[in-house]
Amino acid sequence: MKEQTSVSCRSDCSAIKDLNHYYHYFVSKISHEIRNPLTLVYSSLQLIEKSYPELPDSNLWGQIKQDVQDIIFLLNDLSSFNNSSVLKLAMLNPADFLASIAAACRPSIESHGILLSLEIPEGLPAVPADAIKLKEALMNLLRNAQEALCGESRSMSRTDSSDGKFVGTDTGFRKKICISAEYSDGFIFLHVRDNGPGIPSEYLADIYDPFVTHKPSGTGLGLSIVRNIARRHGGNVTISTNTLPPDTYTDVCISLPLSAAAAEN
Repeated sequence: MKEQTSVSCRSDCSAIKDLNHYYHYFVSKISHEIRNPLTLVYSSLQLIEKSYPELPDSNLWGQIKQDVQDIIFLLNDLSSFNNSSVLKLAMLNPADFLASIAAACRPSIESHGILLSLEIPEGLPAVPADAIKLKEALMNLLRNAQEALCGESRSMSRTDSSDGKFVGTDTGFRKKICISAEYSDGFIFLHVRDNGPGIPSEYLADIYDPFVTHKPSGTGLGLSIVRNIARRHGGNVTISTNTLPPDTYTDVCISLPLSAAAAEN
């Protein structure tokens, strides 16, 4: 009887794996097949707009473009969410990796009057990670931080576009995003911290749930993707936040184990 139960379990597990494989395949396939023609539609809308300069003055035209773009973003996020558990691990230098992300994102972020800083200690050990997936997770966090800060209305000093540094007199609250890293107890911890308004406590209970969003145009998949990627690496995501002025902030931390075995399980 025990042998029969064991064989049955192995058979069921195999069937579940096959079902999961086909599920991921079809979600990716459908997302891809819908996204491609929609991207062409959006490109056509842009070409039409160039031919008819009066169109952007129409609220209806702007809404059509926004709706198409929102669907494309949703399909992109759905594809990312669906494939967030598929990893290709390699040893990654956290300092070099984070520096490259900061360099790539700094011009865009600082064009919104947000100071992006990088705090990386020396001697961080290499960590087994999928660089593409991990970059996707951090880009999601940086986008969330930027959106939180762009909702702020407090005064800013101006930005010198030549080097991305703030110049002149700071007349009020300075918007900041900080990317940092630390090592402790066999884990690398990657932080994205902003000094925006913080996350209301009532949002935290379902903040990782897919398709749950409190943004007007959000898909509700960003943090779900981040958590899936972190957990597939054998780590996790934690959020600390404060909504009480003057020291409001949100700090999202991704933990990554140094053990490759933990990431593969």
